[in-house]
Amino acid sequence: MRDQLVRYLLGELNNQEQEQLEAALRDSPELQRELEHLQKCLPGADEMADGDCEDIDRPAAGAPGGLAARTLEGICGDGPCCPPSHTPAEITAAYDAPVSTPSWSLADITAAGGVFLAVSMLFVPALSQSRDAARRNDCVNNLRQLGTMLIHHSENHDGFFVTPARNENAGIFAVYLAEEGYGMPDEIAGLLVCRSSAVADDVAAKKVTIRVPSLCELEAATAKERCFWKRMMSPSYAYRIGFVEDGQYCAIRNEHSCRKAVLADTPCKKYKNLKSDHHGGQNVLYQSGRVKFQRDSTLPDEHQDMIYLNEAGIQAAGLSRNDAVLGPSEMMAGAGL
Repeated sequence: MRDQLVRYLLGELNNQEQEQLEAALRDSPELQRELEHLQKCLPGADEMADGDCEDIDRPAAGAPGGLAARTLEGICGDGPCCPPSHTPAEITAAYDAPVSTPSWSLADITAAGGVFLAVSMLFVPALSQSRDAARRNDCVNNLRQLGTMLIHHSENHDGFFVTPARNENAGIFAVYLAEEGYGMPDEIAGLLVCRSSAVADDVAAKKVTIRVPSLCELEAATAKERCFWKRMMSPSYAYRIGFVEDGQYCAIRNEHSCRKAVLADTPCKKYKNLKSDHHGGQNVLYQSGRVKFQRDSTLPDEHQDMIYLNEAGIQAAGLSRNDAVLGPSEMMAGAGL
């Protein structure tokens, strides 16, 4: 019954339970005394009317008196005997005050600009070097794959590389590799473009398409078409033409030498020694299949042979077996004979 009295004082009884309890209170002085005792134990409860159960009101539930003042005193740190040093409005204003954005002085901007410039000076050259290195490696891969085809050709032709005839241009080697099945024409065409060459930009812009023609196409081509094909058979690479011995134009035998060049980046006429400007130098494929990057166009052997010029210093067939001459695609093998 005490539980019901507590619920009664807290206003938790429904109408039916309340009516039953009030009827019991009217008939039981003992319950009335218990109710009065509970009222004294509950803070803020009004005393009930003596013996008048019908006028009994349930105490209203609410916060203890003075709670707001005590809370503010605790927040502000003031004692109970001192007036609060801050009003609630002042406290709210303090928390809602906008935070000022720190301003940048001229010295700060200058320092930040200096840091940015320093980082740029380090980053931009590194980015350029990384791009150039990637292109040079791509060129190395092109030469290695072409070298594999050329070596296979020599193995099937008594040890001789493809050698342009006296009336043929240096780039004809690509046509013969495709004709004899050492690579598909499209595959070979893709290997003939160095990403650092000018023609690579034209290919990327779709201004020109590199394709390996067949011998039949060349025979049926007009003079203008044939001139175009000569330049575009091997647009990025110079190939070794034959040499002259005892007055005879001779083919190139594969001696598997790591000092005799077969293929390299095409030469640039703005340099006296005709070195390539693809990579600030040229990648060079040797008979052994090795590819080496050289800043100069001189071979590292006892002859100090320049790969784009013969021993007489001209772009023409070599003047001896050891005089290697690599000609650009359009160069005629019999020039100077």
